[in-house]
Amino acid sequence: MLKENVDFSFIRDIVGENYTQDYGRTAVDPEFMLKLLLLKAAHELSDRDLIHKATFDLEMKFFLGLDPEETKIINPSLLSKFRSTRLPQDLVLDDLIKRPVDLALEKGVMSAKNVIIVDSTHSNSRFRHISPREELLKRCKAVRKKLILLILP
Repeated sequence: MLKENVDFSFIRDIVGENYTQDYGRTAVDPEFMLKLLLLKAAHELSDRDLIHKATFDLEMKFFLGLDPEETKIINPSLLSKFRSTRLPQDLVLDDLIKRPVDLALEKGVMSAKNVIIVDSTHSNSRFRHISPREELLKRCKAVRKKLILLILP
């Protein structure tokens, strides 16, 4: 519903001066790039993870206007380039992402609730936290191994 009810074309007015029609290779559509940034903010993904997920996630593909068969979207580095060179320096990215959200709220596609839900469920992260003591022990062990290799040829 967000795709049909929110017009993302406003981004063309904001970044228009940073695009040229006459020189170089055709750039990726700024509307498409804004939608990617909106998905990135909504799902809290890195650029690389966003592009990987958008390659397989049909809901994301629909929102982006891609065919289900498309597997090559963009290189993740283009998102960084879009943020640093295409967006005006005085424009805060959060304000840019806030605009389509405000439009969606205005049209009733989304609803804002003043309720804060705190999830206090404990879970293991994907990465094992190493304490400073464990890290020092690991590095000392590596140094000892190298010293032994130097002493005993």
